[in-house]
Amino acid sequence: MAEKPVIRTTSSSRVLDSSRYWTLGFFGWDATEKMHLEVLTEADGQNNTLEPKYACPNGKDFAFGDDMRKEWQKVYLKDALTRWQKNIQGLNLTMEDMFNIIQVCPFETAGMDYSQFCSLFTKEEWEGFEYDGDLKFQGNSGFMNPMAKPMGIGYVQEFLARLSNHSLSSDGTSQNMTLDQNQTYFPLDQRLYADFTHDNAIVNILTAFNLTQLSDKLEATKPNKDRRFRASAIVPFASRVALEVMECQQGKKDDLYIRMKINDAVVPLDEGQGCEKRPDGLCLTSAFAEHLRKGIKTSHFDLACFGKNGTDFTLTGAQIRANQTA
Repeated sequence: MAEKPVIRTTSSSRVLDSSRYWTLGFFGWDATEKMHLEVLTEADGQNNTLEPKYACPNGKDFAFGDDMRKEWQKVYLKDALTRWQKNIQGLNLTMEDMFNIIQVCPFETAGMDYSQFCSLFTKEEWEGFEYDGDLKFQGNSGFMNPMAKPMGIGYVQEFLARLSNHSLSSDGTSQNMTLDQNQTYFPLDQRLYADFTHDNAIVNILTAFNLTQLSDKLEATKPNKDRRFRASAIVPFASRVALEVMECQQGKKDDLYIRMKINDAVVPLDEGQGCEKRPDGLCLTSAFAEHLRKGIKTSHFDLACFGKNGTDFTLTGAQIRANQTA
């Protein structure tokens, strides 16, 4: 095992601050003497699996969630807009204004534990706000977006490299290969790996893991109360995903298994991840890894991120189909 574990983070100030505070809590006040904090730059032209949009130019062109949530805001914020406008003179409020106002409550609550803005909206409006977030993340970063899997697949490749203790091949996607092929910066012998990233990247990665348990197709103005994809449960403030490798004895044989947790809740792995469905939700590491390798081959990273829609590929729902040349 490396003398000190490498903890990775992006250069975004809020993510970098989170990583620093976490390492202080986990390692203690002398954290800098017990681990290395590696900062991956967020900038155009810089590959970075913890913020893959810089490695995928086409990613920003398919923000389906933004379009859907604007339609939904016209529904769930309609009464709030009328109510607020009656009490405000000299300013014509817009739906965008109302959405910005309702966001004050969660941000103030996260920062100060309380916000007077929360009581200014109804229970139904808060339920609508929750669905707004679902549309955003599922449509922009999840299973309803054709760019989600290609943008998350680079981290999956890194995960497999760590799992198998083998360096990445030259067939990279959104990785910084200069760093990932150097075990000083991308060690493969740690017992604990921790990476700090953005909420949208987490949803990209879960999609690339083919976590079909969260693959709900959402409608812009008709929330399904039984939907499984809820951004408030998947990527709240300080959200986290854990993949645990454990050795379990089966008779006289020891096998390695994977367990996934999202915010401390176990997510049972099943056929969608190449696993045998089990009551405990565990999956044989070998089966999980093999399924991910197949997923890498079908992610079409180069085509999705650098191809031209309608010329090089065609969208079928949220699927990318390569166009055949004569």
